[in-house]
Amino acid sequence: MEFMPIPGEDIEIYDTLVDESVEGTLFHKSWWFKIFEDSAGINANRAELFGAYQNGEIVAGFPVPYRKKLGTRWIINPRLTPYSGSVFKPDGTKKGHTENSFRKDVNANFARIIKPFGTCLYYPFNVNSMDLQPFLWSDYCPTLHYTYILKLDNLDTVWNNISRKRRNDIKSSARNGFEVTTGDISTFARLNDLTMARQDHGRITGRMWENIYSHCKKRGCAEVFTTYSGGEALASLMLVWDNKRSYYIGGGMDGNSRGGMPMLIWEAIKFTKEKLHLNEFDFEGSTVPGIEFFFRNFGGELRPFFGIKDRKVELAMSIINMVKR
Repeated sequence: MEFMPIPGEDIEIYDTLVDESVEGTLFHKSWWFKIFEDSAGINANRAELFGAYQNGEIVAGFPVPYRKKLGTRWIINPRLTPYSGSVFKPDGTKKGHTENSFRKDVNANFARIIKPFGTCLYYPFNVNSMDLQPFLWSDYCPTLHYTYILKLDNLDTVWNNISRKRRNDIKSSARNGFEVTTGDISTFARLNDLTMARQDHGRITGRMWENIYSHCKKRGCAEVFTTYSGGEALASLMLVWDNKRSYYIGGGMDGNSRGGMPMLIWEAIKFTKEKLHLNEFDFEGSTVPGIEFFFRNFGGELRPFFGIKDRKVELAMSIINMVKR
């Protein structure tokens, strides 16, 4: 097997591999990383795509997103990019230990490639990437994260699994005549900014949201949902998707959404099942307890996903936390 940067003429083949791979997500696509390349200055995001070639064919891929700062490359996913990691071409001929050994060999080589590439601040894998051993053997530290994924085989079952409070919120919004519209990216960006400022979280510029929306929209994989009452925008969310599932990528509310967000999420869930004909809805998780609790109320399955970072980064963070204490 040969491991090397994927040349330009093979980028479309790589993107097709992402679609075929069980690990592949929208966030692995080559064009997704291009969205963030127009960021100005030293914080501009870039990505290099590496491939494993066997008999001249790409059998696995591995995106490496990074930033350049102070003459050093820092491996880190762009914002709003929850997943990354290896994608593998399905191969029904490999069974059991043969498949496991193949994947370990590929990941061991990818680990060797990124070790001199730059300092890994944080690199997330996706919920279907379980085997990080080759990266741990290369002395990376593991990180653990969680998301909630809704299975949409039956919407009646999904509805019944939502907490009573959230179901009542949705019913109340309908009784109060709330309306849901689509496509209003500027209102979404404004409400998201209000929410991030209110919660003292890192804010995302309207330009960034508009870039993401326009790039995804022209590829038919994004929609914005907004709840209105009497002409007033109460809440808004952006949904993106690939050929496997949809993703709640961001949301925002005014100071009093009056149950508007649960209604929006339910509309996005129905849209995923009835319009997109997809059977999974990914909330993308959150480490904020209040947000986690809100997502949990929709009855999804708690799923772990893992990441890696350099040990020297882990050590530096430990020292910083000790000093703060």
